[in-house]
Amino acid sequence: MKKNIFPILLCLLIGFFMGNYIIKQYKSKTNMVSLTGDNLYFLSIGSYKTKDEMKNKLSNVSYYIYRKEDNIYYSYIAITKDLENLKKLKDYYKEKGYVISEKKIFVSNIAFLTVLEQYDMLLKSNNNIEAIESQVLSKYEETNNED
Repeated sequence: MKKNIFPILLCLLIGFFMGNYIIKQYKSKTNMVSLTGDNLYFLSIGSYKTKDEMKNKLSNVSYYIYRKEDNIYYSYIAITKDLENLKKLKDYYKEKGYVISEKKIFVSNIAFLTVLEQYDMLLKSNNNIEAIESQVLSKYEETNNED
């Protein structure tokens, strides 16, 4: 019996340290979260302190979306992933007299990213920019459900 106590204690001690090591490795790996998604180009047409101010200033804009970040309403008139389309959109809206700035926003909604790829292809071969972008913005609102 005395012969068996030392190997049993040694196995328990080794098992304790190995289990502790594995748990620490698992915890360090689970802290790293990888999201699937893409950085998209959002064309902004302004930022406003209140929703009413935004609605008043953009009353002549046919379609836009907005995001509230840090109590500021950022309004967007177009979204694209493609650099060629980004230039086309910027030129189009600047010609119409809008002051445009671009902002990269990470979007992880796979359904929207798939739809956006199709609209980007359509935008490359078509000059009906406002109709296409109103559809893109509508799909963004539909799939992201933001206030």
